[in-house]
Amino acid sequence: MRIKLYCFILLSCFFLSLPRAAAHHSDKYTQEVLQLILVELVAWLENQGRFNKKNVQPPEIAVIHDDDMCQMAYGENVIEHGINCNNILGLYNFINKTIYIVDSLNLDSVYGKSIILHELVHHYQYECNYDDSITCLADLEPLSYELEKKYFKDEAQQK
Repeated sequence: MRIKLYCFILLSCFFLSLPRAAAHHSDKYTQEVLQLILVELVAWLENQGRFNKKNVQPPEIAVIHDDDMCQMAYGENVIEHGINCNNILGLYNFINKTIYIVDSLNLDSVYGKSIILHELVHHYQYECNYDDSITCLADLEPLSYELEKKYFKDEAQQK
């Protein structure tokens, strides 16, 4: 319990310390398009029967520039330490219940939608209190990857 609380405090401090105006929202996708994608993915996710709570309030979704995502994930240390952020395509902020997606991602593709789905699973995990039964936040990842893989498989079968 102490480890989980410590991880939560560290992440809470991190997310609360993020400069709110720093993330420049991209105009690449309209909110209407993002909401349609989210509705599609919520329906798919709820149909999987993996969560004990239905009709979860959907998260906000924002498309931001790649550099802003990197800074959001690692803070000011990005420049100082020369961190490569090419593998960070999405992030879920459980404090403001927002999914952030990089603007270089093609959301018309199954791969792009799978990144949103991965972060959406984290949203559901928090809304269904999965975080109450873990020792570290990394314990939330396996289910996200499992459902992301299933989404790929389901989409491939439909084609």
